[in-house]
Amino acid sequence: MCGICGYICITAKGNSTKSTSDDADNANNSLHMNDINNVSSKIKVMLEKIQHRGYDGSGIAVSNKTCIKNFSNIGKLDNVFNKTILNDLNGTYESKSLYGIGHTRYQTHGKLELVQPILNKYKNIALVHNGHVNAQNYELDSQYILDVFEDNMYETSDVINESNIFNSVEKIFKTIMGAYSCIILIHNVGLLIFRDPKGIRPLSYSVTDDGIYIASESCAIDTSTINTDIIDVLPGEAILFKPDNMIKYQTTNSYLSPCIFEYIYLAHPKSVLDKISVAKAREEFGKLLGNKIKKLNLQLDYVVPVPDSSCIAAKSLAQCLDIEYNRIIDINPGRTFILPTQEKRKEAIKKKFIFNLNKIKGKNIFILDDSIVRGSTISHIVENIKLGNPNKIYVGSTSPQVIHKNIFGISVPDTSKLIAYDRSCEEIASIIGVDKVIYQDLNEMKQSLKLLNKNIYDFECCLFDGKY
Repeated sequence: MCGICGYICITAKGNSTKSTSDDADNANNSLHMNDINNVSSKIKVMLEKIQHRGYDGSGIAVSNKTCIKNFSNIGKLDNVFNKTILNDLNGTYESKSLYGIGHTRYQTHGKLELVQPILNKYKNIALVHNGHVNAQNYELDSQYILDVFEDNMYETSDVINESNIFNSVEKIFKTIMGAYSCIILIHNVGLLIFRDPKGIRPLSYSVTDDGIYIASESCAIDTSTINTDIIDVLPGEAILFKPDNMIKYQTTNSYLSPCIFEYIYLAHPKSVLDKISVAKAREEFGKLLGNKIKKLNLQLDYVVPVPDSSCIAAKSLAQCLDIEYNRIIDINPGRTFILPTQEKRKEAIKKKFIFNLNKIKGKNIFILDDSIVRGSTISHIVENIKLGNPNKIYVGSTSPQVIHKNIFGISVPDTSKLIAYDRSCEEIASIIGVDKVIYQDLNEMKQSLKLLNKNIYDFECCLFDGKY
């Protein structure tokens, strides 16, 4: 679930930009360079807005008139990039950066130090990738994507042209299995973006008056400029952004089946993925769970969210049940789910939460989390809330039971570590130490999202249904 982004420093003439597949005269919609912007700084700002997708490392590659310049390292963004590094990447006025790509890493494959962007052997192509693909004999699956692209690119000619570029992407579509949203920087050509034929991981772009923005999530794209429409890259679609135009390619046998966990937890609530507002999706999840709870006739005093990813759903749930929303848990910033080891996750959980237990004595508390994966976070929360002497504690999850591994870019590889694996809700409640655990229904969840975008064929739900 890494974060990727790209920026090409251009200005659109005529307030619109069209692909060469459109009938309009391309000359009237051409793009011209604007070297006022600092490309590397633009990319860092975009990465800051999607750093919730990965803390393990970050990198930026930019292209100027002479070469690709690349810098990456392990650690959070501000620890990797300072003003000196960004200025060096951007180049001098005579050799100003024209476009670039960025990556913030969530380690699911390969050694920690294998931080993107990665360059090909000629150092004229750089790639960033979000997702995970089946790449046997490769330490880094993203390298496999780049190698397939490069090998096909130079199979018949040493010249990089549009035909070779899209033939190479089609080779990827036909041979690589898994989830991949990619941005490829091609020196002296432009930026190529594409998304796997099922559209599992998100990717969107916007052509604005000061350039083209591309990002894993719409929240990273600057919408303050005029004439800004954020457009989802279609499943199986590739787009080549050049300094003077954009060219689209669409493969056959593609359909939209995005990862449902993006809406539950991964994505920022300000983002819109495949025409669905993440905030709106979480509101719907709260209503669905609220309707399920109504049938159980539970006597509840407070709905307590596990901040921050469950807060929207918890407010919706409280409204549905007509009871008080009470945020008695606060947090220190940072995500524990994406930390690389269970030891680091447990240590971070101890420092993460702050509890205000003044109002819960003798009350019936309903704690809502976005998901219950290993059970360590919710167990820690319940243990602390019990110190406030509530009457009863119930736990709800806006997602269904997580009972299967994930092979599409989320680090849930071992089912034996999952608290819901091969256990009933009663057994889970006993382990956590609560009166009852209530999960979301998967089919109802999927149907509620399809009502928000009827072009969605299905959802990638392998964490819940084991379908790969």
